[in-house]
Amino acid sequence: MKPQGKILWIDDNPERCKFARNLEEESGFKVDFRDVKGKNLAKYLPSVLRSRRPALAIIDHVLDKTASEKRIFETGASVAEIVRQTWPSCPVMCVTAVGKMESIDERTRRLYDDLFLIEDFEAVLPRFPVIAHDFLRVSSSRFRKPDGLLRLLDVPPQDRQRLLAVLPQDLKTGFADRSLASRLYAWVDHVLLERPGFLYNDLWTATFLGITTKAFHTKVESRFREAVYKGLFAFPNRKRWWTTTLAAILYRLCPPQPGEMPWEAGRRLRSIARRDYSECYVCRKHSPPPQIAGYLDASSDERQPMHLECTVSHPGFKKEMFFEEIRMMKGRK
Repeated sequence: MKPQGKILWIDDNPERCKFARNLEEESGFKVDFRDVKGKNLAKYLPSVLRSRRPALAIIDHVLDKTASEKRIFETGASVAEIVRQTWPSCPVMCVTAVGKMESIDERTRRLYDDLFLIEDFEAVLPRFPVIAHDFLRVSSSRFRKPDGLLRLLDVPPQDRQRLLAVLPQDLKTGFADRSLASRLYAWVDHVLLERPGFLYNDLWTATFLGITTKAFHTKVESRFREAVYKGLFAFPNRKRWWTTTLAAILYRLCPPQPGEMPWEAGRRLRSIARRDYSECYVCRKHSPPPQIAGYLDASSDERQPMHLECTVSHPGFKKEMFFEEIRMMKGRK
């Protein structure tokens, strides 16, 4: 499908034009890079905003090289707010340097749909065309019931009632609101795709099957293609698998024995050897298989396979219906 619209990039660092060119080459979208260094944004922005709604807007958070007379335009958040007022259904992304990211408070972050470090731009580049395309899918849909959202999310039939139960109320009712795509992106990106429950990442999937992530990717991943999430904001470099479909495929390939758990049945998959078995990061035992992917501690983002009894509840997460309890290694604070 040919990309619709263009990507608007507002930045006061002209050297970032090279990233814009890469984005244009990789995404197929035309990127309109606006170098605003030395420009008065109060006078310059109105002409930019009179153009047709872009497919996506990228804004540098720190705009301290402009000639704006008003300090309000020293941050991209102020520009983002104006962009949102002009084009409510347009996704607005922030790019900034690592040192600048730390200074952005939570309230300011909410003015953007997402924030990315310019240092990581090549890694996150595949996300932009997906975001642009899927925002357009949502904003151009004309559904009046939550079932329309479930279809866009490509939810398996067996999961629809449970997912409907956890879907935020504002996503079940505000279909005419032009900010729907923005609110939906926030929930999908930070909850559905991030918190294990309906979907698993590769570590949770491998642990669910009782094997290492390496064995999953090299030996059996292709057998679970049917379980891959293909709904809204399914990023090519952030693959997820529907848990109920994983289980259905597993038990089709390896009919369960009495009392057998999935992490035991998974070890009977063809081509899986003992060296492929997952091992608990805490006690270093592979039998019984570890059942969860736990955090190393409350401040770490790293997760590893662990036995349930080798973990405690993570203090940074509340229990949520139909999602896995988030746990961390026992004895760490």
